Amino acid sequence: MQSAQLVFDSASAGHLLGARAALAGDERSLVFSVGDVSIDLVAFEPGGGLQMIHGQIVDAHDRGVEARVRLGDHGDVVETDAFGQFAVSTMAPQGGLKLQASMAGLDALCALPPTPFGEAC
Repeated sequence: MQSAQLVFDSASAGHLLGARAALAGDERSLVFSVGDVSIDLVAFEPGGGLQMIHGQIVDAHDRGVEARVRLGDHGDVVETDAFGQFAVSTMAPQGGLKLQASMAGLDALCALPPTPFGEAC
C-alpha cells in the first residue's frame, strides 16, 4: 500500500477575506496525490459525533477512477460511481483517521490530518 501525499488542506490555506467564521470551519477540503491519481475529499461533521467524507478519485486526465474505498480499519467498503465519486461516514474515532482506496494496480492510504474537522492546529 502506498501512502498518498497531502497536497492541499483548506485548513492551512487561511480564511477568505469577508468569509464568515461559522462557515469556514464547517467543511475541510483535502487533496491527496499518489502516482497519476488525485483523491479529492470534503470532510464535514454534521453533529452528534458523526464524521462524513465525500470525495472523488480521478486520473491525470480528470477521468473518474473505479475504486473500493474504506474509512478506517473496520469501516464499510464502498465503490466509486462512474465518475469516481464516493461518500463514507464514521463516528468520531479516538486516533487518526485513514482512508484506503484500492484501484486497479494501486492501493493508496490517505492519512487525514490529526484534526480533520474544524479549525487547524
